[in-house]
Amino acid sequence: MNVVTKKLLVAGLFVVALALGGTAQAQTPKVKPYLLPQPGVGGPVRLGFQGHFAWGQGMVVDFVPWGTPASQAGLEPGDVIRAINGQWIQSQAHYFWLLQNSGGQVNLRIRDWRTGMLVSRTVWINGPIAAYSAHP
Repeated sequence: MNVVTKKLLVAGLFVVALALGGTAQAQTPKVKPYLLPQPGVGGPVRLGFQGHFAWGQGMVVDFVPWGTPASQAGLEPGDVIRAINGQWIQSQAHYFWLLQNSGGQVNLRIRDWRTGMLVSRTVWINGPIAAYSAHP
């Protein structure tokens, strides 16, 4: 395929994208929604970070968007949430169940990635704003 053909192909795809999407602006990358806060009353309770469950450890924090309850509580990438309200996290589903049944206030036991120490943070989840208190 020569250069002119490639350019025509790209231009054609661009026109099709405009017709289907209605805009030529670059789309921002989609963030994994499984741990982000969900809007609306009665929606799932979320701390607002991206992470994954690590067997025998808990929920590992991979990314913390600014302004979420997780960022306001001081969570950083590399931290591991070990327990919620005194219950050790057994799976990702268990983590979500513990959050959903917390009543909006959670006491987190976190393994701090910098110090390796286990710390406590109490977080109140009220929409986009959360308050926290830290306890060693």
